[in-house]
Amino acid sequence: MTPGALAAPLLTLGVGLGLNFGPMDGAVLDVVAPETVGTAAGFLNALRLGSEALAIAAASAAVANLVRKDFERRVEAALVV
Repeated sequence: MTPGALAAPLLTLGVGLGLNFGPMDGAVLDVVAPETVGTAAGFLNALRLGSEALAIAAASAAVANLVRKDFERRVEAALVV
């Protein structure tokens, strides 16, 4: 598997995650009372970091699985010849 084959899915994931941060922050902070905006922002950031950790773990597992399958396919092809 070439690095180019991994680039498109990883770029899509990165752009998709990045585009939602601004609108999501604005929507969440608009519905809380002004005196609790700091607390809401802190809570939002804590949730975001947790979800990002899960997303990175899932994406890493998917990439590792793709690389492992490609490696196994190449090893089997080398052994057959």
